[in-house]
This record gives sequence, structure tokens and C-alpha cells, in this order.
Amino acid sequence: DVFDPKQIRLWTDVMKDFRESTEDIKRRTNIFIDKSFKKLKSAELAFKLLQDVKNIQSQEKDSINQKMALKSIDILQRYGEEIDAIFQIFKSEKLNPPRTDNLPPVAGAIYWSDSLFQRIKKPMSLFLTSPGMLNSDKGKEIKEKSLQYAKAIKEFEDNEFKKWALDVNQHANVYLKESILGREKIKEKNASEPESTRQWVNFHPELLLLMQETKHLNKLGKQVPDI
Repeated sequence: DVFDPKQIRLWTDVMKDFRESTEDIKRRTNIFIDKSFKKLKSAELAFKLLQDVKNIQSQEKDSINQKMALKSIDILQRYGEEIDAIFQIFKSEKLNPPRTDNLPPVAGAIYWSDSLFQRIKKPMSLFLTSPGMLNSDKGKEIKEKSLQYAKAIKEFEDNEFKKWALDVNQHANVYLKESILGREKIKEKNASEPESTRQWVNFHPELLLLMQETKHLNKLGKQVPDI
């Protein structure tokens, strides 16, 4: 009987054990959260874990939320480091962007820059779904930095396409006006023999490159000029 004065010592011990167990669970939970976050390889994965932990139904919700608030700052810090590294890659390689062998130069450069852009955009899109994530001074700083980096990468992409689009019509028309078949006369060593003629397919290699660029740029959603 919980109301029996004779049992007060027993219930005191029970409540003491309960409080100690609760504190132990909180301690273990915090250790688990810290270890889990250390193992994650990106801010995006850390954010997803943060959301999962926030959804846990617990009597210690306030304690977990306090822990998660600190982790939110850690995630933003990590994301800031990640986008700094991404932007450094962009600056160091933009004059000669890496591309796979099956991609022509302009489309390859745009594929490369877009992959960097998406690595900045995707985590930020997730952060925007979490109320308050970006309201802190750190959040505002990181958001502004990500927008600056993303804008610079998009400007590079747009400029690469514009330069190509300005030249494409002029070059295509020149190549298409050329004769499909090339022909030249060959003089024989013996002057008494009649001249022979050599023919070949006159398909300019730049026209093939132009067609490849058009194919891949269309896939990227670019409005390729009509030729």
C-alpha cells in the first residue's frame, strides 16, 4: 500500500532506484547520440539522424531536445566545412573541369559543376524543412555562405552554356555548307598517264562534336539553339 506509513522506506528506495535508472538511461542515450554522430560521414546523414532522434517519444523529451539543439550547431558547422571543401574544388578545377571520356567538353563541364551544386543544395533543402534550424546566427551565416557558393557555381554553368550557344549557329552553318564529299586530283608520276581522282567523306569532326554537345545539353535541360 503506497499510502501505508510503514512502507515509506520501501517506496523511498523504489523511487531512488527509479531516478537512478532514469539518469542512467539519459546518460546512455547521450553517449549513444554522441557516438552515432561521430560515425556519420556527412552533414546530410547527421541531419537525418537528428530528425529520427527528435521523433522519439520519451519522458525525457526536454533533455533530448537540449542535446539535439547542440547537435544542430555541430551539423551546421560540419556542413560549412563540407561546402568550403566543395567550393575549393570548384575554384581549383573550373578552368579544366574533370569529365568522363564519353562527355564532350561543354556538357562535361556543366555535368561536373551541377554535381557540385547539388552537393550544396541537397543538405540545405533538408535544413529548410526543420523549423528553427537556420534561425540562429550560425544558421544564418551558413545559409548565406551556401547561397554565395551555389550562385557562383550556377554563374559558371550559365556562362559555359552561353559561350557555346553564341558560337554554335555560326559554326554549324559553316560546316553544313561544306560539300559532303571531298575530291582532289592526284598527278601520276608518269606524265603520260591520266590524272586520277581521290574522294573522301567530308564530315568535319567539329560537327560531330557539336552533335554530341547538343545531345547531352538537351539531357541537362538546356535550351539548345535551333540550327
